[in-house]
Amino acid sequence: MADNERPEPRLNYQPAVDGLRAIAVTAVVLYHLGLDWVVGGYLGVEVFFVISGFLITALMLAEFLRTGTVDLRNFWIRRARRLLPALYLFLVGIVAFVALGPTDELVDIRGEVLAALTYITNWFLVLGDVSYFDALGRPSPLQHLWSLALEEQFYLLWPILFSLGLWATRGRQRPLVAAMVVGVVVSTALMIIMYDPGVDPSRVYYGTDTRAAGLLIGSALAMVWSPWRLRRSVGDAAPVLLDAAAFVGVGGLLLLFWQLDELSPRLYRGGFLLTGVLTCLVLAAVVHPAARFSARLLSARPLVWIGLRSYSIYLWHWPVIVFTRPQFDTTLDGWTLHSLRLLLTLVLAELSYTYVETPLRKGALGRWWTTARTDELTRRRGVVIATAVLLPTLLLGIALVRAQPAELEVASTSDVADLIA
Repeated sequence: MADNERPEPRLNYQPAVDGLRAIAVTAVVLYHLGLDWVVGGYLGVEVFFVISGFLITALMLAEFLRTGTVDLRNFWIRRARRLLPALYLFLVGIVAFVALGPTDELVDIRGEVLAALTYITNWFLVLGDVSYFDALGRPSPLQHLWSLALEEQFYLLWPILFSLGLWATRGRQRPLVAAMVVGVVVSTALMIIMYDPGVDPSRVYYGTDTRAAGLLIGSALAMVWSPWRLRRSVGDAAPVLLDAAAFVGVGGLLLLFWQLDELSPRLYRGGFLLTGVLTCLVLAAVVHPAARFSARLLSARPLVWIGLRSYSIYLWHWPVIVFTRPQFDTTLDGWTLHSLRLLLTLVLAELSYTYVETPLRKGALGRWWTTARTDELTRRRGVVIATAVLLPTLLLGIALVRAQPAELEVASTSDVADLIA
């Protein structure tokens, strides 16, 4: 295709984006390991929000430009194939372990399982007054699902709002971008207004309203920096500028991961927004076809490998940490324990990605079902498959009944005030 021809609107795979995902999930895991040089690693979740907003909006915009509409049904089916199989496997495994495993501190996770299945974990934790920062004893192995709940709420609502916006503006994109920017400002303002240094900040940390800015800023970037509109031939200085922007963005994120702890007032007074802006800087650079060194660096195979499995890594890393507390669950400590936790997380993530996520995302379940209707042998396989699905479901129900509640100690407001001070 000649450089001056207008390409078909389509979002192609960008390996460098998976490299950015790898940095984000690594920061989160290291933060949860309790390493004192990654006190801001939780900001990796904000990076995920921005990436999700960018990719989802770019996909929908490309579809609209090609077809004149956004197929909501197919969008939600694709999201379900991508997210639900790994989540269901994860929930079955965790509930079985909590109910039957070698732990003497069984937490009552029945409500959290239902919240996870309906993607309302963040509001379940808010209404239950569960602190993200100061839980004592054994935290819930499902607490980290709050961020997945927030993203899924976005996946459910945003396509509808986006489609309505395109219809109302007759496809004009500038009013939509303006609305997204207003949304970023409103969400950030809500966080600043609602944040009180004297109380636990979990409400503003969990809230969909106060955390929507990251998703919306990524969406706005997709509108003004759509990859299919970018040209490789943009002048000799462009690759240098793009690489410089990417390195400034990554360097800024690493600095925040290193310095910005979760109780700092700066976090709630612009820290999250700064994280979003830096993430946009990296995304804008590496998705541009003229990007050179930065895109190649973030497309390195180890980073892409981690990035492709970042969803499963995020799912499994937290319960692995929760159930391997030093002095309580194991005699190991230090980097010996950290290494084993990381290894176990990667093994579980690889199994989930290879044998559950990838086959089902590519339609394996539908192919099995179609074949089972016409072939006797595969009909028998269908029975085995159905049993494999139903048996864990039965185990889930039995485990939920057998799980016994245990107290989850939460720090008082005065304790939080002391920590912030």
